[in-house]
Amino acid sequence: MAERGKGLAIRSFREGDEEAIAGLFNRYAEGFSGAASVTAESWREEVREQSWNAPSLDADRDCARLAERAGKVVGYALTDYQPYELRHAALVQELFVDDVEEAEEVAAALLEDAEKRARARDKECVMLLLSPEDGRAQRAAEASSLWEESDGIGVFMATILDLVAFLKEIE
Repeated sequence: MAERGKGLAIRSFREGDEEAIAGLFNRYAEGFSGAASVTAESWREEVREQSWNAPSLDADRDCARLAERAGKVVGYALTDYQPYELRHAALVQELFVDDVEEAEEVAAALLEDAEKRARARDKECVMLLLSPEDGRAQRAAEASSLWEESDGIGVFMATILDLVAFLKEIE
């Protein structure tokens, strides 16, 4: 377990962490798309085996890293270190931090941890596949001089939850 300043520790996934992760995921998603229905079981099943859009947690416990303070999970990052088509890169796919004191520092520590693990695996870059509307993740990435924004990938798939609002937005 990596100890950080102010009692923050970052560690790899352990069975049973799904409940805390699902809670963080749902609280985060609520701010963007309303109530989410991810359960501990559905989140864990999604990352059981490697797929085109998810790492395998069964094969690599380090792809999910949890930030804890005083024994409570306050954030996590899910990073695919073996993404299809991008063997030189690691992809941070989920980065969620609870609304806790120093949440920005927790997000930055999780990104720093992902960078460190990617370097140890001889990756050339770490890419963020996170919402550009997520101010906390954006600020954490921008705080590091190693991160730069790219227009290269775009959106592969999206679910439109409010068609009227979407059409007004693109108008």
